[in-house]
Amino acid sequence: MSRRLRAASLLASALAVAAFATACSSDDGGGSGARAAASASAPDSDTDTGSGSGSGSGAMDDPYAAPSTSSAGADASGSPDSAAGAGIGTSRTAGLGTVIADAKGRTVYVYDPDKGVKNGSACYGECASTWPPVPATTEAKGVDRGLLGSVTRKDGTRQLTVKGKPVYLFAGDAAAGDTKGQNLMNVWHVVSPEGAVVTTKPTS
Repeated sequence: MSRRLRAASLLASALAVAAFATACSSDDGGGSGARAAASASAPDSDTDTGSGSGSGSGAMDDPYAAPSTSSAGADASGSPDSAAGAGIGTSRTAGLGTVIADAKGRTVYVYDPDKGVKNGSACYGECASTWPPVPATTEAKGVDRGLLGSVTRKDGTRQLTVKGKPVYLFAGDAAAGDTKGQNLMNVWHVVSPEGAVVTTKPTS
């Protein structure tokens, strides 16, 4: 009797162990399946996910990349003011009436000591830095072209003349119509549109 009970107990234990092992195997399989499914659905870390970016190249924009040099508002010539300063014309002044000026309206002057220089200028060095020579031109507005001519300076450049007199700008004139150089040292004078030297003292 005791042998039968012992045998039955051993059989029951064996069945319990077998059932436990089967249950663990099922759980492990389910976990593996879940992990496999998760792995299959997860994106590969090596996969390029940037193809939807604004650049369309799949790469992130480089924050240090040089900006484009093209500009919709840029002048095609690269010099939007390339024609400024060319030619000669007139400008209205506060106390001297209408005088000859360059294309930007800057007053031009004649220099009395030039009378002693035949076909040339007496203004060089510091003088020419303060009184820049006006480049020769044949373009004129409001001034008879027949009054215009030129002289050759020592450096080979051509300087504009009005009725044979070399003309200059004044570095002290800050704006169009300024005549701050008028009668300075009693040798600098503005010029009328007819080419006459104006010696009138400027109004203060």
